[in-house]
Amino acid sequence: MTFGIVLLYKYRCMKCLVGYMVFASATLLGMLGGTMFDTAIERYRIPIDKISFYFLVFNFCIVGTTSIFFGRGIPTYITQGYLIATSVILAWQLSNFNPYMAWSLLVMLALYDLCAVLSPCGPLKALVNLMQEKDSPDMPGLLYEAHLPAGTRRLSRQNTSNVSNNSTNNATTSQQQQQQQQGAILPTQPSSSSNSSFKCTSTAGESTSTLSWIAS
Repeated sequence: MTFGIVLLYKYRCMKCLVGYMVFASATLLGMLGGTMFDTAIERYRIPIDKISFYFLVFNFCIVGTTSIFFGRGIPTYITQGYLIATSVILAWQLSNFNPYMAWSLLVMLALYDLCAVLSPCGPLKALVNLMQEKDSPDMPGLLYEAHLPAGTRRLSRQNTSNVSNNSTNNATTSQQQQQQQQGAILPTQPSSSSNSSFKCTSTAGESTSTLSWIAS
């Protein structure tokens, strides 16, 4: 499934990709979240009728899907809250398995994530590289990143390389300027085959002195 998501994003099949992600998120929040809510109602004996129950689950599903994938005008803390709720629902589903099955699934998921992210042919690594390319389409809900201040945008790989090259050039230029300020030693024409003179020019003090060196 991960390879399919990478291929859909690579060939810009964004409608199919967004539709799949919205359907998966709505199913998780609606069905699995409703099952978790129903279990809590039975355990804590919360008085509620079926109409109110389905109304709350439907609103929880719609608002969560909208805040994750279409977050314009929605406060950030609401989106973050639904992302935490998604993680809690998935973790609660794992708790329904016996301990051996749950730990086996966790170990296999951890190993798969390591291979998918760190290996050269990993699908998640390829997906991150694709999303860092220039003019790559944004995909909310697929790759989460830190909240950026208003007016800023994530750098692509090309912009990052340009920034590093500019910083290297600036460092080289500053080193050359420091060397010029400290003073450069410029050789002059030798007077004879046995005598050689060097002219030392000091830029800082603006004074000129001649040093004679007798070759042995």
